[in-house]
Formats: sequence, structure tokens, C-alpha cells
Amino acid sequence: MIATDLLYFDHEHQLLCVDLIPERHALVELHELQQLHLSSQYREFAFLDHDVRKALQLLKHQAKGANKGQSQRIPIAQQIDGSCQLSLSTDKMQVTATLTCPQGGSKIGFAELVQELQRLAIKNGLLSNNINALLAKAEHGTPGESISATIAKGKPPVHGKDAKLERLVKLSRERLLKPKVLDNGKVNMRDLGEIITVSNGDEVMRKHEPRPGIDGYNVIGEVLKAKPGKDRKLKAGKGTIAAQQDHNLLLATTDGQPKETKDGLEIVEVLTLKNVDVGTGHIQYHGAIVIQGNIEEDMEVTAGGDITVNGFVDNATLKAGGDIIVAKGVIGRQRPDESLTTTLEAQGQIHVSFAQYATLKSAGDIHVQTQLIHCHTHCGDNLTVGVANGKKGDLVGGRAVVIHSLSSINLGSRAATQSSVRAGAGITRLRHAAKEYQQREQALLAQSYKLRQAINKATMANDKSDEERKKLVEQFTLAQQQNSAKLSEAQLLLAETEERIESFFSRVSISASHSLFPQVEMEIGLQSLTTDREYGPSKVSNDGNHLKIDAITS
Repeated sequence: MIATDLLYFDHEHQLLCVDLIPERHALVELHELQQLHLSSQYREFAFLDHDVRKALQLLKHQAKGANKGQSQRIPIAQQIDGSCQLSLSTDKMQVTATLTCPQGGSKIGFAELVQELQRLAIKNGLLSNNINALLAKAEHGTPGESISATIAKGKPPVHGKDAKLERLVKLSRERLLKPKVLDNGKVNMRDLGEIITVSNGDEVMRKHEPRPGIDGYNVIGEVLKAKPGKDRKLKAGKGTIAAQQDHNLLLATTDGQPKETKDGLEIVEVLTLKNVDVGTGHIQYHGAIVIQGNIEEDMEVTAGGDITVNGFVDNATLKAGGDIIVAKGVIGRQRPDESLTTTLEAQGQIHVSFAQYATLKSAGDIHVQTQLIHCHTHCGDNLTVGVANGKKGDLVGGRAVVIHSLSSINLGSRAATQSSVRAGAGITRLRHAAKEYQQREQALLAQSYKLRQAINKATMANDKSDEERKKLVEQFTLAQQQNSAKLSEAQLLLAETEERIESFFSRVSISASHSLFPQVEMEIGLQSLTTDREYGPSKVSNDGNHLKIDAITS
């Protein structure tokens, strides 16, 4: 056993050493020095394992040399102060501190931590509780142990909320979606309740003002600007007026049926008919039309507002300035030229129980409760076939073009009926808009350059009096300011549109919540595929290079 009196602490280099003589200590083993270190008052020092191994090998070699009786001082452990390392995240929103407990040296305290924070210019978001907890853990940690914690966090901006138009009355399509529930709990699809109307003086729509948002900051004190909420107009349409004491509230000025518009609501008169057949002839009406029964073969119904049919539509044509709602079903057939005998066109949404061999065109959503069979569908927003938690919702055959996404319960059929669906058609419209904004930006930039030249020329016009030069400069400067405002607007619209284009396909999909069958041609953007087998619950999306089919898990 080596005596502890052979130990020597080198204060200058913070090293614990042992003095050994080669001819006497050539057979000393590593574990003996480890035991010597642990039994000394310097046991918390970091043992220099690698260096000691090399020194013992050298000691054995020196035992055979001329200086074998000369004492050799061998460092075996080192006194190491505690350390603090700060890591700043790439987005400058978070600081992580790693404290390493000392090995016989001085501990890291609050002052040393603050010094490191100042070195990194950390100004905001310090988490005092986390800092105190980290220091407390390091105080009682084992020598050499590293302990980490987040000690500063920035505050992300809270973006504003856009203005919202809240409808205070129901629309006819909601009547179809909520048929009457009987006392026994069953649903009576024939009884859709009373026709939805409003009366003079009723509150019909409220605008909620946009919220400005709250700026954030990162840990080095930079302000992160919040995007303000976008405003939108609330316009009084036909049959409505803004309340005198509250311009964000629309009131009905007449009795009738509510019809949504882009920026508000209209109240339209309602024409109620039992059926539409050869006895009534074709119907054309400026307001809303409610048909209690059916629309018979070869009849045409045109309305400025909604068209609500409580029965069937059979080989007929419907055109509505609002929504089209058919409680039972839409039936047509295919002509020799492959055109279809039934057509529904709506400036709003289309809601039907089922449709077969019909052309459906809408500016908004299309909802089909049970089946969409061999139809030609052009949907201005999202197409849904089936109801939530329902068992039926089959899109079979035909072709469907959807501006955004398509969802169904079953897509295609087990008999491999050829079906064609295209989602995400709205990207074309966005790209056209981006091109128009780019052209507008370039034209305004060119105009800005011309106006700057005109201002410089007016300033230097020697053939003009001072007063004339001043007047010209003011005129051109005003035109430049107006042009700059238009340029900023065009650039903002272009940036927003490009952002929407970039993220467009991440929000577009084709889904079948139960089965996706063979021979379904699917297209999203420039990518397409045709299924060659049956899939279970599936979601099809565009990853930028090709279409992928992912299983939907509950």
C-alpha cells in the first residue's frame, strides 16, 4: 500500500501528484493509485485514468535505466472547477444551461450564471424558478455530473384574429341536415320541420371586429411583430339594414328567407309550390323557392335565392343564386353523347340525399348524404359524401373536380367501376392571382421609377420659377406616395398568395374513411395515380413529387 505522505498537491496547476521511485515502485498497479486517490482528502478530484496508465508504463521502463533511483512526480488527479455552458436555440427563442458539478473545485453560483447570460446578451424571458432549481440540483450533484435545464424562453407573437361574420339565423340547408327526431329516437327524414324564414326586425348577422394581435420577443430582446387580424366588410344586402346603434349588426327589414352573400346576408321573398310539373310549367323567381313535393321530368326551376325541394328531382334543371337543397334524391340518366339529363347549378352550396346520373355545379361545398353515382361534379370548395359516423357514403363512377378536398366513406366500388376524382383544382386560380399581382407590382415599380425621375427633373427645371418648381415637385411627390401605397398593397397580396400556394397541397386530400376500391383515378396538382387494389380507410395526398396513400388510423 502506498502511503498518503507521497501525495503532493500542485496548487499552480491544480494537480494531485504522487512521488514514486522507479526501482521501488515499478510494480505499482493502477488500482493502487485509484485507492490512494479515494482514501485521500482529494477524493473529489477527477482521476486522470489515461495519463496514469501511461505514467506507470514509463515508470517500469525507467526502473531499468540509469535514473531508476530518482523520484518521479506523477499527476494522478485534477482539481476541476464547476462549469456553465449556455446553448441558444437557432430561432433565439430558448436558452438551455448545462451546469457541470465541480470535481474538487469551486461551484457555479448565480453570479457566474448571470455572467454567462450577459456574455450571450440574453435580456428577456429568464425563468427564475428554473434557474433556482438548476442551481439547487447542481449544489447536491455528484462530482463531474452535468445537469441541464431551460432557463430562458422567448414569447412568440400572438397573431391577431380576422374579423368574423356570425350568422344569427339558420339557412335552408341546415334544415336538411337536421331532420325531425321522433319521441322514440328515430329520425323522420320526411319531416324537416318548418320552412326557415325571418321576420322584419330580426337580428340576422353580426360582425366581430378583428383583433390586432400581441407582439412577442426572443431571448435577446428582439421584438417579434404580430400579424394583425384582417378586417372584412359587413354589407347590408337586400332586405337588411345596419342597426342604428350598432353598425356591426344587421337587421331584417322584411319577412322572407335568409340568403348568404360574400359580405353579409340578404332576405329574399319565398315562393312556395306543391310540385313543379307540366301543370305549373317552368318556374323562374327572383327570390327563394320552396317545393313541398317533387320536380318532375324536363322541368326547369330558376331562383335568385335558395331552391328547397322536399321530394325528388327527376330529370330536371335547377339553377339557384343561393343554395340548392333536395331532401330526397336527384335522379337523371345518361344520353347517348354521355351528357346527363339532370343539372343542379348553385352559386352557394348543394345539399342532397343522393344523386345519380346528374351534373352538380356549385360555387361552395357539396354535401351528399348517401350516394353519388355516375355524376359529373364541379365543386367550388369541398365535396363530402356521407355523414359523420354514417355507414353510407359512396362515390362511384363519373368524375368529380374539387377546388379543395374530397371526403367519402367509400370511393369507387368492389366491382372496379372506373371513377375519376381531381382535388386541389384551386391551385390554378391562386397561380393566376399570383401572376396578376406580379404584373401589377412590376407596373407600379416602373411607375415609381418614372415619378422619381420626374421629381428630379422638376427640381432642376431652370425654365421654371421657384413657385412652379415647388408646385410640380408637390404634384409628383403626391403621385409617388399614392403609387407607393398601391405598390405596398400589391406586394402584400403577392406575398400572401405565394404563401397560400406554398402551403396549398398540405391542406388538400382525397379520403375514404372505410374503403378505397380499384380503378379510381385520382389527381392532385400535377401528380396522379390509379388504384389497382382495394384499400381500407385511406387518405391520399400530394407530397410534392407524387401521390401517396396513407392508412387512416382511428
